[in-house]
Amino acid sequence: MSYSSAINESEWSINWLSPSKCTVLHVRPSGSSSNYVNFTYHIGSRPTDLSSVDSVTDLGVTYCNRLKFSMHVDHIVYKASMRANLVLHCFQSRDRVLLSKAFCTFVRPILEYSSAIRNPVYKYEIDKIEAVQRRFLKRLNGFFTLPYKSRLAKLGLDNLYSRRVKSDLVMCYKILNNQVCVDTDTLFTRRTVNLTRGHCAKLYKSRTVSVRDGNFFSNRVVNAWNSLPDVVVSPCSVASYKHRL
Repeated sequence: MSYSSAINESEWSINWLSPSKCTVLHVRPSGSSSNYVNFTYHIGSRPTDLSSVDSVTDLGVTYCNRLKFSMHVDHIVYKASMRANLVLHCFQSRDRVLLSKAFCTFVRPILEYSSAIRNPVYKYEIDKIEAVQRRFLKRLNGFFTLPYKSRLAKLGLDNLYSRRVKSDLVMCYKILNNQVCVDTDTLFTRRTVNLTRGHCAKLYKSRTVSVRDGNFFSNRVVNAWNSLPDVVVSPCSVASYKHRL
């Protein structure tokens, strides 16, 4: 960054940013101690230091200073559970198909928003999100004694985990085919060796040293993407890919 550009950015921040609305998130390793060194920051020449926080919400996604999304999972589960209860109380009809469509319209988007970014890592987080749909379907007429898989089959629904996997695969297809504004080479490394098994667009999977890094989008989607048959990854449109997927 040149000196002149730094001055221009400093002037812009002084004119357009309010210190009372800005915070600092110090990202630190998971095993760091509580006395981890934190630096102070301020905007331009203003003497007031920006306050330091342990978590932040950006574009509707909450994460902590260790880049974990447990707080976000708790928030969306609580919000979706409240919305699911409202659906059951506000609809006079007890028709199972109608109520399931209401759940898919008003509740499920809360649980699936930005899933490519904050896909749950641990089993207890996966079960916590899945429990919202499980409890809702259990309260529908005639479903109380049925197992969860049978309820899904009768309504033609997928469990939320499967939907997140499909969402990852759709995003992967869009990135590899330059249909989103993301540099493909920064996320994926394509295999250059032709193999006899699988499709011709397979990806390399990077080695990771932590559960968090292994669950990052560009790592967790590789196994599912490489396991797809060639007939699925070959379509020239997203709609055709979704249909075959």
